[in-house]
Amino acid sequence: MNWKDEITLVVPCKLESKDRIENLAAFVTYAKRISNRPVSIIECDTRPKAQAMVSDLPNVRYMFVTSNSPGYWSRSLPINQGVMWATTDIVAPWDMDVVIEPSQVEESVRAILEDRADWAIPFTKLHVVKHELHREVLNGSFSYNVHAPGYLHTIIAEEFFGAANIFRREVFQHVRGFSERHIGWGSEDAEIGARMKTLEYRLFRHTGPAWHIEHEREAVTTDPQLAAIDRNIQETRRVEAMTANQLRDYYGVTSQIGEYFKRR
Repeated sequence: MNWKDEITLVVPCKLESKDRIENLAAFVTYAKRISNRPVSIIECDTRPKAQAMVSDLPNVRYMFVTSNSPGYWSRSLPINQGVMWATTDIVAPWDMDVVIEPSQVEESVRAILEDRADWAIPFTKLHVVKHELHREVLNGSFSYNVHAPGYLHTIIAEEFFGAANIFRREVFQHVRGFSERHIGWGSEDAEIGARMKTLEYRLFRHTGPAWHIEHEREAVTTDPQLAAIDRNIQETRRVEAMTANQLRDYYGVTSQIGEYFKRR
């Protein structure tokens, strides 16, 4: 079994700056190293910006989801839509600014394929590198080395659930995917992590690092998102405090995987 045939990358996309356009181009190339399936890119904005850039590429499936505001957008909605599109047993919501050494992804996918885990996080620490290194990702020479030129700092470690997650698809659907109660980005990863933990799904976490390629955002996007983060965190704290039964009631999660879909 080729593990790359079993995983679909699901990438929410909002091109707020030239940096992010360049990061997306680099990621589309990187995606070929960790999946043989077309990467699902779901753009959420007031108008399509990525379509002309990626829609004709053979390793991309593109979808556009309309947002009514240039500031507020949903990261959760395009991820959930992309997972519905997938036909593989494993799906991986993935930020387009993040790259991970392919062997770490392979170990994480195999943990699910071999039934040692229900979901996986293919890294433990997230390092930030200069935007200029997107060129190395694009040409395949990125070193995945914390001591290489371009390293800036480490921003997250250990209990973090975001940036790149890998799920058994039926488990992701069973827990209702990412919370669409959250506005844009901020705390939605922690929220689904809390649900997975409370519902006792098995997690495999790789000890290696992930790499976040630096990028700018426009103020029209950043300012409203920062204003919404406190609300998002409150929603996450509410979920973290729930018991498994309270979570099932809150999300309408059934006791058996697949039971909800059989009733539809």
